[in-house]
Amino acid sequence: MIGTWGQAFFARAKSPSTAEKHAVLGAAFAAFLDETPDAATPHTIFDGFAGAGVFGDGTLGSPLLLLNWARERAPARSLRFVFSEADAKNHAQLGAALGERGGVSIHLRHTTFELAAASLLAEPEGALFSFVDPYAYEGMRFATLAALAARGTLVLHLASKALYTKLISSNGAGLRQERRMDALLGGAATWAELGEVVRRAPGDAPGAKAAIADVLRRSLEAVGSECEVQAVRGGESHVLVARRG
Repeated sequence: MIGTWGQAFFARAKSPSTAEKHAVLGAAFAAFLDETPDAATPHTIFDGFAGAGVFGDGTLGSPLLLLNWARERAPARSLRFVFSEADAKNHAQLGAALGERGGVSIHLRHTTFELAAASLLAEPEGALFSFVDPYAYEGMRFATLAALAARGTLVLHLASKALYTKLISSNGAGLRQERRMDALLGGAATWAELGEVVRRAPGDAPGAKAAIADVLRRSLEAVGSECEVQAVRGGESHVLVARRG
């Protein structure tokens, strides 16, 4: 089901909200390049849900944007790009979109975000710039997000409206769902506590959606990250940028 949804997402034209999200990503990537000096070990640029690479209208997805931004802003830098995508169709399309790029270290992995991240975090050296834009949140762990932020910069997109809808619906209830989401939220609040906050908010309030991003911000700050949250499309979603403190 996740793969089917992801395929449909990339088959469409890039939406204004996705373009706005990518603008935040570009600013964070530029700051990472400016603030992170060269080292003996190449820095790694990691896109954990890389998708198909190109949208249905021909506009570029995050992997190709990151490659283009790096070429434009830091052509002489030693960088390694790691793109992971679990969906087989998206993975194949991304491979075709990347093509042959001489002089650039690109590693395309047909695997899950968690497995790809674990492999990178097991490497002892090198800064990480990580973009995490999940199709769904089941199986994601806060510990992984915190570890990525501790190694450099983490840019996390949260589909706040979808999470808000889940919180106030029967789909968000149950101990199994609570355990899954608590593993993501990191301890600043539980899924059940967050549900109480959201249900007390008047109607479809922007503040209720922002509360979801705020929990992750507080959890990351509690483990030493510096964080900022930017609303996208009037608070329909949020982009959290976390850097090692």
